[in-house]
Amino acid sequence: MALAVRTSRVLRGIAAASSAVLASFGIALSVTSPARAAPTDVQFFLPTYGVTAAPPYMLSSAVGGWVIAQTDPEKPGMTRFVSDDANYCFCSIQWRNLSTGEAGITQVAPRSTLNRGYVPTGPGVLVASVGIPGSPSFTLLPGAGVWTVP
Repeated sequence: MALAVRTSRVLRGIAAASSAVLASFGIALSVTSPARAAPTDVQFFLPTYGVTAAPPYMLSSAVGGWVIAQTDPEKPGMTRFVSDDANYCFCSIQWRNLSTGEAGITQVAPRSTLNRGYVPTGPGVLVASVGIPGSPSFTLLPGAGVWTVP
């Protein structure tokens, strides 16, 4: 009989300790804040370079640079196309969502315009080609990029 009493005391102690551990674990889970993914910048793997000409005397200038596709998990299905402010690329982007078939054309925004330029590209894998728009402008090296939109 003494063995049964001692065993039940041990089992009650283990049960009490385990319930205390589970309760504290539950409190810890309810207090922690959810993790958020940071926005992602994907620099296109080819830069864009071209020449633009302006009337009246058809003065030409070289333009171009790197384009970055920015995505943010808090803005699903949206992409923002930016370039470095110092080397702003007056570029036109033709993009296609390979997952949904959506396509579009948009302009690159300077990086300093933080809340401007998001385009509804839809979630999935996207590809884009970049060129210099206008007439009599022409693209010497078209840019290109691939990225994933959450």
